[in-house]
Amino acid sequence: MGGSLFGEEKGEALGPLYKSESRANARHVPAESRLHEGSSRLTCGKPENIITVHTTYFCGSVTAIPTSEGLVLIDTAKPETARQTLDVVRSWDNSPIHTVIFTHGHIDHTSGITVIDEEANARGVARPRIIAHRNVKRRMDRYEASRGFNSIVQGQQFNMPGYVYPIGQRRPDEVYDDTLALSIGGERIDLFHGRGETDDATFVWLPERRVLASGDFVIWVFPNAGNPRKVQRYAAEWAIALRQMEQLKPQSLFPAMVRSFLVRSEQRRCCGMAPKRLSIWCARRSR
Repeated sequence: MGGSLFGEEKGEALGPLYKSESRANARHVPAESRLHEGSSRLTCGKPENIITVHTTYFCGSVTAIPTSEGLVLIDTAKPETARQTLDVVRSWDNSPIHTVIFTHGHIDHTSGITVIDEEANARGVARPRIIAHRNVKRRMDRYEASRGFNSIVQGQQFNMPGYVYPIGQRRPDEVYDDTLALSIGGERIDLFHGRGETDDATFVWLPERRVLASGDFVIWVFPNAGNPRKVQRYAAEWAIALRQMEQLKPQSLFPAMVRSFLVRSEQRRCCGMAPKRLSIWCARRSR
C-alpha cells in the first residue's frame, strides 16, 4: 500500500470503529456554477454537530448530519460493520433516519441500508429515502447479473476463498444526473456528480456549514485509477472533480477512508496534489 497523502491522522477510538466529530488539466466547470439556477449563494458557517464513523482504511465511512426532519446519512457501511456503525451513530443521535445518500454503488457504501431498514421497521417508522446518481441503480443491476464473476474476483483479490459477493441492496428511490440541490429540515445539501473511482460517484456539499463529504474521490492513498483486478477508472475526470472540490474552499472535508476530517492544510495537499499527479499519469499513458 502507498503512504498517506494527508499527514497525521486523528480519531476517537470506538472499538474497531472510529468517530470523528467536527467543530483537473482537462476543461472543468466550477462546482458552484453547476448548481441549479436560482440556488442560494454559499455562506460561511461552522461544521459543528456532524460525525463520521470510520471502519477500516479500505472501506467507506458513514457521515451523519442532524436536521429537524431527522438524520441524513452519507453512505451506510459494508455488511460486516453495518450494525456496529449504526450503533455508533445511535450513541450520538437517536432521531429517525430521514434520507440516505449513496456516494456510489460499491457494497461498502450501500450494504448497511438493510440494517437501517430493519431498524425503521422495528420502530414502526418510514424507511429512509435513498438518493444517488442514476448510474448507481445500473451498477447494482450489473452486480446482480455478474455475481458469480464478482465473487471469484473479490475472493482472489482479498484472499478469501469461497467468498460470495453480497447483492440485494435496496435501490435508490430518487436519482439525479449532474447536480441536485436538497433542503431537508433546514439543512441545505448539494449533490454533485463526477467520475473517478466509478462512473456513478457523488460528492456532497453543505454550503452553510462549508463542509464537504468527498466519498471515494478522496481516499488515504494515491487515487486508485486502475489495477489488474478491476476495470480502468476515470483518472482525468477524477482530477476534474478534485479541482472542483478545491474551488469550493471547504472548512472541513470528510473523506471516505481516513480516520478524521481534514483541516485546510490537509485539504490543499489532497485536492491540489492528487489532480496534478493524475494528470501526469494520464499524459504518460497517452504517449
